Amino acid sequence: MPIIRLTIILVFIASLVLIALYLVSRQQKYLNLLKQLLKYTGWMLVTVLLLYLITRVIRL
Repeated sequence: MPIIRLTIILVFIASLVLIALYLVSRQQKYLNLLKQLLKYTGWMLVTVLLLYLITRVIRL
């Protein structure tokens, strides 16, 4: 699970950078990038969770 932790940390840092860029420049594209980042991160976490659950079921 260290990959998940690393991913969450990197997404958090990227989110902070995008928010800072938006606050400095007031350009909407940074908020759109933040939305995309969170959407794809959510999909990735759901996929990893499903794969984890499948491996737990197969072991039984």
